[in-house]
Amino acid sequence: MNKKNMGFISNEQILELKSKITSDPSLLGKLYRSKKSVDFKISIDHNLVEDYEKDGWEIDSILKTKTRLKKEKSHSKKYEDHVWCQFYELGFRTMNIDENFELPFSKDPNDKKQIDVLAVNDETAIIIECKSSAKLKKAPSYKDEFDLLSLRLDGFNKVLKQLFNNYIRTKFIFATNNLRID
Repeated sequence: MNKKNMGFISNEQILELKSKITSDPSLLGKLYRSKKSVDFKISIDHNLVEDYEKDGWEIDSILKTKTRLKKEKSHSKKYEDHVWCQFYELGFRTMNIDENFELPFSKDPNDKKQIDVLAVNDETAIIIECKSSAKLKKAPSYKDEFDLLSLRLDGFNKVLKQLFNNYIRTKFIFATNNLRID
């Protein structure tokens, strides 16, 4: 393959990105139920409970072979999960599987941006950046964020076209909760 025909990102990067996205209905359903909950929940061996309790986990229930623990999600995590669930409820069935999804926006491997929610259907890819505060307050300046947005969006668009198809449209949503923006 000559350099002219190569994509914006490498095949390895494509595989890495696709491992962080799913269209599997079963996995999406599990993620949806988990994200709808206000708590993180895990099941662990009975003998590990004490260590987890030191890290803020509480016993939810004691089962025959495992103990089910829960820990309340942070405000920002609850908000990101809420937004993810809204897009799932709107019918998007290709979505990021966790908050460790980084999308490149240039050929430089260091030029990546962590994406809170990626929701894709047949014709549109929506990138959602979530910002929230537990209490109503004036938002910090997002000037740098918005100044870099056009550069990043161009790169995101190229990557998403390479990942999904050349006809996909890319949209960006800056979703806020309890933040007043001038």
